[in-house]
Amino acid sequence: MRISYDPEARAAYVSLLGAIEDGSSVRQLGPIDLPGGDGQIVVDLDRDGHILGFEILNADLALSPEVIAKATNPGE
Repeated sequence: MRISYDPEARAAYVSLLGAIEDGSSVRQLGPIDLPGGDGQIVVDLDRDGHILGFEILNADLALSPEVIAKATNPGE
């Protein structure tokens, strides 16, 4: 599992498989609103319906500072 965070976009991505190959995600669920309006989640699924990962929008509000501090920057 890998968590990346883009502070400019205020978005985090949790990949359950490490790197996800281009074209692997064929369907998305969401956005799903988090309680209190502190962000949204979009779930990426493969063609068999397996969860590949999920994007967290407004991650700076939805995640603790400790989780964000452990995340990598995109492209690392």
